[in-house]
Amino acid sequence: MIIDGQKITRRALFVSFANSNQFGNNAVIDTNAKVDDGFIDVCIVRKIPFFKTIFLAPLLFMRRFDRTSYIEIIRAKEVDLVRKKGKSAHVDGDPMVAGKNVHLKIQPLSLRVIVP
Repeated sequence: MIIDGQKITRRALFVSFANSNQFGNNAVIDTNAKVDDGFIDVCIVRKIPFFKTIFLAPLLFMRRFDRTSYIEIIRAKEVDLVRKKGKSAHVDGDPMVAGKNVHLKIQPLSLRVIVP
């Protein structure tokens, strides 16, 4: 993975790109992610031993999962992710097929809203 020009290598259960703090249903992956800060938060979640999942899963709903040792969060403006295989992915909760290479780039202040 290349984050803002810096190459990093990690083994991950999954990688989540958080532009806001919730997965949905009040499950919070990153308490500091904000839609208007000009960054995407790259949440790298390491494999969790099965016996620990029962204790760690509730932390998603207690807004504390980002304090565990199983997640690393890196704030970025541009990310190139290279996966071993092109597999399925989820975009805003909807499944899709994605290739081996995924490129994300933040475009700050690009949403224009007209308020009457």
